[in-house]
Amino acid sequence: MFRSFGIPRFRAMGRMVCLMASLALLSFPFLAFGGAASQLTLTLTYSVPNGNGPGVYSVNVSASAPVTGPITLYWTINGHGPFETTTQMTNGYFERLFGCPNPGNWTLWYVWEGNSQYGQSQSNSIIVTGDPAGPAFESSTTSDNSALIIAAVSGAIVVVAIVGTFLYLRPRGKKEQ
Repeated sequence: MFRSFGIPRFRAMGRMVCLMASLALLSFPFLAFGGAASQLTLTLTYSVPNGNGPGVYSVNVSASAPVTGPITLYWTINGHGPFETTTQMTNGYFERLFGCPNPGNWTLWYVWEGNSQYGQSQSNSIIVTGDPAGPAFESSTTSDNSALIIAAVSGAIVVVAIVGTFLYLRPRGKKEQ
């Protein structure tokens, strides 16, 4: 009923566990930006420009260094969201008009995803008021789920390695002669 395990089986099990751990650890560097030397500070401000309709704001973000690269604006509407749109910051500055046509409180913030010189950073958040007489709603996407996908792939690797170990170690029937 119970089967004893010999040394070769324990060695094989050890190899399977090491392989499983290696594969899981190899997927984790995708979760974070490593090796960034400095912290970048983002400052978000807004103003109500003259001559524009209700619920339109001039949104400005400036960085503590003259970086150029993608930057993502996130926003929520009355706590729902976040929604996002990605654009390009040039020389540490970006400005755009942002329309808030839905009534309520809109919370906005920017995220710099990082590069080899500066790690990921997030700006302060601002709260502006939406106006139903404002411009048409901008198209948006929901938040990035790449961390969730990486975690799911890592979990699948671990499950496959565990199942493979159990299948390898399971008792095998002997042929009767």
